[in-house]
Amino acid sequence: MRFCCFILLLLTSLPAWGRDLILIGREETTSDKFSPPQHTELANGQRVYYSYYAALMDAQENSRGCIFVYFNPRHKQVWTEVTQKDFCLPRDLGNVCNIVVMQPGLISSKDFYPKIDPMVLYMADFQDRFWELDLQGPCVILITVDANGRDKVHRVLPCSSSVS
Repeated sequence: MRFCCFILLLLTSLPAWGRDLILIGREETTSDKFSPPQHTELANGQRVYYSYYAALMDAQENSRGCIFVYFNPRHKQVWTEVTQKDFCLPRDLGNVCNIVVMQPGLISSKDFYPKIDPMVLYMADFQDRFWELDLQGPCVILITVDANGRDKVHRVLPCSSSVS
């Protein structure tokens, strides 16, 4: 009889296996402190993205037609003015495009497992998505997003290392 009750208990608990159990009152307050930030907030409330995927999702949701990617594969800081908190896009420009800055060292790797620079992972994802681009040095990439949410590279503008 005990064995039958045990089997019955196991069968009734099968739908809960493999799911995270949600604690009552804790649905929205739990955050993943180990995932690196995908953007930073500017003083005027606009965002500069670190993750191209996050910028693309935002562009699709908010009908923004283009994304500017400031890409620098080198460890020398090139896009310092764009990443400062007091940098602000004009409101009209911020409503039609997103800005992504990809440069090693923008995110501290000390707080995120496995202790590598998260920006390197974001940059690798971007390079996998646009594998046909030759991204050897600092450049600005113009990407358009059509009404169906598809992204397409239109222009790659190489920049010298002295750009700041």
